[in-house]
Parts: sequence; structure tokens; C-alpha cells
Amino acid sequence: MELLVRGWAGLTMCGKGVGAVENFSIYVEDGVIVAAGRDEEVMRVASKSDHYYDVRDKGLIMPGLIDAHMHTQLAIARGFCQDVPEIEWMRKTVSPIMKYVNKKHVLAGSILAVLEALKTGTTTLGDYGHRMSLLAREVYAKYRLRAVLTETINSLDSSLSDIGEDELYPFDIERGYREFDAAKKLHNDFHKPPKINVMLGPQALDMVPLDLLKEITEFARENDVMIHMHVAQGDRERRQIKKRYGDSTVKILYRENILGPNLLAAHCHDASDEELKIMAKNNVRMVSCQRSIALIDGVVPPLAKYLSLGGLSALGTDQAAGNNNQSLFTELKFVCLLNKVLMRDPTAIPAWKVLRLATIEGAMAIGLDDYLGSLEEGKRGDFIVVDLKRLNLNPVVTRPVRNYIFNLVYSSFGNEVTHVFVDGEPKVIEGRVIFIDEDSVVDRANEMALDLMDKAAGGYIDIDSMMVKYHREGLI
Repeated sequence: MELLVRGWAGLTMCGKGVGAVENFSIYVEDGVIVAAGRDEEVMRVASKSDHYYDVRDKGLIMPGLIDAHMHTQLAIARGFCQDVPEIEWMRKTVSPIMKYVNKKHVLAGSILAVLEALKTGTTTLGDYGHRMSLLAREVYAKYRLRAVLTETINSLDSSLSDIGEDELYPFDIERGYREFDAAKKLHNDFHKPPKINVMLGPQALDMVPLDLLKEITEFARENDVMIHMHVAQGDRERRQIKKRYGDSTVKILYRENILGPNLLAAHCHDASDEELKIMAKNNVRMVSCQRSIALIDGVVPPLAKYLSLGGLSALGTDQAAGNNNQSLFTELKFVCLLNKVLMRDPTAIPAWKVLRLATIEGAMAIGLDDYLGSLEEGKRGDFIVVDLKRLNLNPVVTRPVRNYIFNLVYSSFGNEVTHVFVDGEPKVIEGRVIFIDEDSVVDRANEMALDLMDKAAGGYIDIDSMMVKYHREGLI
């Protein structure tokens, strides 16, 4: 299949910055970029295409965004887990709901989140959760989407909603090994780079015994697989790790030789400056989810600090039960704003840098930069078109500086994306998903959410979270 898209401008992400080129076009054959650059140069090599799109009326072409940390199936619980204390979020809002989740709920929530992410410019989805083989088969492979999938490995003996706030989590050792086997099966069945990639997902050190984590690490290194793990993710984890091991998560991982370039560490907002240095020195890749952690924990993950130490990082939206949406464009704005506040420096993480974090540097962090993240010959044809005619992105000028680079980050929401291509295949055209009926996806998600909450409502209400108190007091 051949694809030709002619645009007003492009961001290639080649070189040190965003690689901006006006009068930009791109030509793809059989999923691979053959030419990308100024229109007259591309048109010298472009032949008659199966798919042709002319977006020269202020259409900006850029690499598809990379969301390295998502829990798409949690979209089924969107709006049920907000504005509560950090210690309550998992125990009193997420767990009471998710203990009743079945395959139908998982599928309905996931496809809803996937379409939302895709329509707002994400072309690589780093999905993390249980039943990932189901999603690999029924969502990602079925609709020919690009994904980095992580099956959760968890050894908890029961739901966190059934465990007291100060109790040490009981482990079910057999459950942990069953889930490790499921993760290995996912890898054996679906790991086919660059379309579907698989990582191993010990959920966190407070949820997996250290001996099992060592075995997972050994398997990952022997098989050249990355580990995707929540690390130093707040007060709840810190209490558990201190009580069980007498030290911090990062120091234990360092002592046990688990830190390394095959570790993708999510969040890390409870890591000290000293621990961040240890992680950076050991080439740990971080994935930072700024909005989710700000909403759940009330803190700003130390992304700017980690970058200043030479660390490599990607970005993630985490899940709709935390930050309420899967739009990475919305995430970009908050990454910049929150880190400027954290560092007390308005120059921290400028617009051009966050665009790189969402594209080429994100690809580096997940080990796929040979295929993704920039628009250049030989890479896969994953790219999007942003409509620069939208009111919130104007005025658009190119001199004396390109103001649209800043508008793209600080003024966009994600609904400015009009076209999305994965491996050169059209997935979204003129703002509409073309491979599935969106209305049916929304209807099914609502049906399954009502079904889930009918089952979970009693326990959700009885556990008496802050959200329930808002409801009881007539505030929501």
C-alpha cells in the first residue's frame, strides 16, 4: 500500500530540536517512510498512491505520539476515583470496583480508551494490566494498532480494599507465579516487533515478593525483554516497603542489581534526589505521568530533575480513573506547567523538549527508536496531522520565530488532530475513526459501566471513601 500526504508544515524530530520544515510532505510504501521533507523533493519520488491526502491548508504533519504508560481497561471506572486522599485512591476507590471486573468490562473500557488516545494523536499505546492477551487479540492485533503490552504480575492475596490501612499486604506466592507464566505466554504469543511489543510487569515492589522480582529480572535479561514497573509511587508504597524491608524501593532495587537500562520505571515521585541520581547512573528509563500523579498524590513527579541528571524518559497518561482522559496532548501542557512550578523555573521543560519526549525520546525510552519517533526514511509510517486553523492555535506565524510550536503545546487539547496513520494505514480521517463505529463503542462502554457499578456499588459505598462522602453530603 502507498500513502502520500502533502502538508503545510512538518515536525520531523530529526536533529536536536523538533526539526520543523514548512511546505512538508511524506510518502510511505508498505508501512515504511520512503521520503519525508519539502514537498518538491518528496514529489520527485512519490508515485500514484492508494491513499492521497492534501492538507496544505494549515495541516501540520508530525510523528504519532507515544504513550508509554496506560491502563486502558480502567476507563470503565472513569469519574469514580477522583479527589480523594492518596491513601484512599487504590484501597477505597479503584479496588472496590475492579474486584468485580470481568472480560466484558475490560474490553469495553479498553476500546473506549484506545479510540480516545488514537483520536488525540497517540499511535503507540503502552498498555498495562491483567487480561492483556485478550486485548492483544481483540483490540490491538484485530485493528492493526501499535502497542507495547505489559501483563500485570501481582502476588497480593486479596483486594487492597479488604486490607487494613496499616496492615502488611499478604502475599499469595502461587498467584504471583501464575501471573508470571501469563506474562511469559503473552510474550511468546504476541511479541512481534515493531507492531506489538511485550514487556514484563511486576506491578510494584510492595505487590511482588523480592525473590519473584529477581526471577523476573533474570528472565528479562536472558530474553532481552524490558521490565515495566511502578517504582517509588507514593506514601502507600513507602509504608509497605519500609515495614517489610526496612529501606526504600530504589535502594533495595539497587542493592539487588535490578536497576538497569531494561527497567522502565513508572512515576518515581517518592524517590529522593539521591535515589534519582542512582537511577540515572544505572541508565534506568523513566516514564512520567504528571497529571495522574498530581491528581492522585497531590505531588509533581520529578521529571525535570531526572532529565537534568541525564536520565532518559517517556510520558504516559496513566489511566482515566486517575487523570480522567487519555489525551497525550493535554498531558504535554501539564508536563511543562507542573515542572516549571516544581523547579521554580519558567524555562524548565520548554515546548520543543516536551514534544520530543512524546515522540523520539519516548521511542528511545521504550527501545523502539529504530522504528518510531521521527519522520525520516526507513522508519515506520506512524504520523498525525494537526489542523492549525483551529481558533485556539491561531495566529500562526513563522517569523521571526515559529510560534505554532508553542501553541501546539500550550493551546491544544488533542481534538485538533484530524488524521492518524499507523504503518501508513489510515486510522482516523477528518477526525473520525474509520475502522469501527464510535457510537457503538460509547454505547457499549456505558452499558458495561452500569453493569459493573450495579455489582460494585454496595462495597464501593460501604468502604466510605471521600467520593462517597461528597455524594452523601449532596456536593456531587
